[in-house]
Amino acid sequence: MSIIAHPFVSNQPDVLHWLNSHLHTLPFYSSVDIRYAGFKIAVVDHNLFPAGFNNLSHIHRCQTVNAFQAAFNHYKVYGETVVLLCETHTRNTWYLENIRVLADLISAAGFQVMISMILPDIDTELECHTATFQTILIHPFHTLKHYDAIILNNDLTAGIPDSLANTSVPIIPSMQAGWHTRLKSEHFSMANQLIHTIANKLSVDPWLYSTLFDVADICSINDPESRVCLHQKAQALFASIQSKYTEYGIDQNPFIFLKSDHGTYGMGIQVIEHPDDILTLNRKSRNALSKGKSAKPIQRLLLQEGVPSIQTNNGKTAEACIYSVMNHCIGGFYRLHTHESRNNLNKTGMTFGPIDDMPSDVYQLHVTLAQVANVAAAHELVSMA
Repeated sequence: MSIIAHPFVSNQPDVLHWLNSHLHTLPFYSSVDIRYAGFKIAVVDHNLFPAGFNNLSHIHRCQTVNAFQAAFNHYKVYGETVVLLCETHTRNTWYLENIRVLADLISAAGFQVMISMILPDIDTELECHTATFQTILIHPFHTLKHYDAIILNNDLTAGIPDSLANTSVPIIPSMQAGWHTRLKSEHFSMANQLIHTIANKLSVDPWLYSTLFDVADICSINDPESRVCLHQKAQALFASIQSKYTEYGIDQNPFIFLKSDHGTYGMGIQVIEHPDDILTLNRKSRNALSKGKSAKPIQRLLLQEGVPSIQTNNGKTAEACIYSVMNHCIGGFYRLHTHESRNNLNKTGMTFGPIDDMPSDVYQLHVTLAQVANVAAAHELVSMA
């Protein structure tokens, strides 16, 4: 058994019992990105509106149907028709394929599904083709009249539209879970508190299962004073990471990811190999950090410890994406890229592969860390209610 996995895996029933005893209602669905460096492992991102259901294997999709049935019962959604409200990505064929599969899974759980988008200027249904040449029908949300619940697959980065705010049926997940209110830094703060408590119970170092981070409010990455502030925070963070590397005899240089604290879709992310890199960011890099999804200006940045990945699949660097529906881990897959182990893999050129060959103890550790992240997210939602 992996040395790093042993404490958590050997005590997994007790750890999961402790987590479940603290909160019984986990997010409706979620995905987490996990990086495994050999000497440490950590969740590096958490999404409450996951895409990528098309990358799940047949077995994982079957598990998803059963989990959805239990989740709908928990939320007391007993009607016949649900609206799957999606991102306005009519030309992103892989996102549309994800939506097609997600709609099929919800349908298999016993519901009629209407796929919808916020399209205020369109009054008729749209016929769109997915990446696998399947056809889906998209209903402009304002044209829909009769339905029993709304399932959000839209992270509401731009805020809550009036047409959604005025809806009287159940909306799952909560609209407050969107990136218009949610912060990555708040999530990792809560998750690290949980990891710290569990690690103390297991007599292990919580750093081995989490990332160090800091956050900065800025005017703009293009503002010199803002970059000086970021540089100072990066210096302190690099020093903290180096201290842990020295403690464990890790013969590597620390690095960090600079990303939007509200961000998603892998946008607005830069790898920083040295604090001084922030002072010398070129125009292209600054542009990437200046605006996020929906061209929303980025004025709050997360500085997060980078975790190099030793996982590979098909000759590519890999990181695991683990999916859950409430209390059920339904499986996952590898995100793959030709980039080296210290880079962001969630960008153009990425592919996906099965996680079937992951050692069972390492997989169990991934599942446990995903559950920790979900409990942290649940605490976030409670605090925002």
